Amino acid sequence: MDKILRDSSSCIDLIENVTLSRKRDKTKSDLNEIAFQFYNR
Repeated sequence: MDKILRDSSSCIDLIENVTLSRKRDKTKSDLNEIAFQFYNR
C-alpha cells in the first residue's frame, strides 16, 4: 500500500513539474512575442 501511495505521489509530482515547465515556456514565448511586436513598431 505504501509503495502505491509513494508511486502515485511521485507521478503527481512529475505531472506538476511538466505542467509548470510548459507554463513557464508559454510565458517565455508570450513575452518574446510582446517584445518582438514592441521593437517592430
